[in-house]
Amino acid sequence: MLKKRLNQCLDLILPPACILCDAACKSTINLCQACIADLPYIKQACKTCGLPLSNANLTCGACLINPPIYDRLVTPFYYQHPLNFIVTAIKFHNKLNYAKILGLLLADAVRQRVFNLPEIIIPIPMHRERLKERGYNQALEIARPISRLLDIPIDYQSCARLKSTSPQTGLKTKQRRQNIKNAFHIRRDFTAKHVALVDDVVTTGSTITELCKVLKSYGVKHIQIWGCARTVLT
Repeated sequence: MLKKRLNQCLDLILPPACILCDAACKSTINLCQACIADLPYIKQACKTCGLPLSNANLTCGACLINPPIYDRLVTPFYYQHPLNFIVTAIKFHNKLNYAKILGLLLADAVRQRVFNLPEIIIPIPMHRERLKERGYNQALEIARPISRLLDIPIDYQSCARLKSTSPQTGLKTKQRRQNIKNAFHIRRDFTAKHVALVDDVVTTGSTITELCKVLKSYGVKHIQIWGCARTVLT
């Protein structure tokens, strides 16, 4: 309570500044309205895989021919500036307050697009070696504000990453699949039937697909993917 009051007093003396342009902002999200409006929104996308489409509320041809293992993928932004700047700051410069910003933005997108909320939220797990090196899992930090706003519990203990895989960045789709193969397992009794996986960036979907396979083998019926940004490969 004391900490909250001190923060409120500081906000009155030194109003929160936008993390992108340093302008004073009243928003709890620490982004000014101008910068929020300029974010690289994906305005229309496939209602299943989230890839951009010219028409809204449609399913892309790839999903019609070969539906993904998950039910729906929600990603509100392209992985372009300033999203790439924010994600990099979280992962490599300890800007955990930026993770809260992404979580709030993603929660807002989920509230607008998803009407059947899951039982639990599962942040994409990190291998213990990388977690020890970084000190935190950015997917978990992004999931925290989503959990609070949507009133859905986080489960960050049931799923574990067995393999210390190489970074997926720079790998081709086939290499990504091979790199992440057999990387996950469930390490305790798992009873949830409807879950949402949270990650910062979705590229080919190889990581989430591999984790989905494991969850399906434990009886999960419905899986949603909630990602902050989407990389569109050309």
